[in-house]
Amino acid sequence: MINQGTATSDALAAVQCVKCGAILSYETVSNSAYATFLKETANAILNAGQNGEAVVNTKTWTSFNKAVFEAMKSRPDVKVTVNYVYQGNAYVLNIPANANVDSFMDENGFGGFRYIEHVLNTK
Repeated sequence: MINQGTATSDALAAVQCVKCGAILSYETVSNSAYATFLKETANAILNAGQNGEAVVNTKTWTSFNKAVFEAMKSRPDVKVTVNYVYQGNAYVLNIPANANVDSFMDENGFGGFRYIEHVLNTK
């Protein structure tokens, strides 16, 4: 691994010859930036103060996975605010504490921010 992934850029790995140690090529690790974003978001929720708020800022990503929703379930006292960009427009998603997190996910455990907003606004 040359560079670890961040929430905005994929990791960079080197392909190295096991015999001579020569670097043969470099390649990005697909989806490692998204995985980092999801991990950092789940950790922000889990580490928020009691009855606190986790604020998430992203200009790239527009959905959460099951790990983030599980973090919300384990910390129902935490409000989550997501500042994100979708199709060039800035949005703020406010997920209140004690929200019905299961209603945000599809059958694969993913939930888009626009869909979550729709679910919250139709209740």
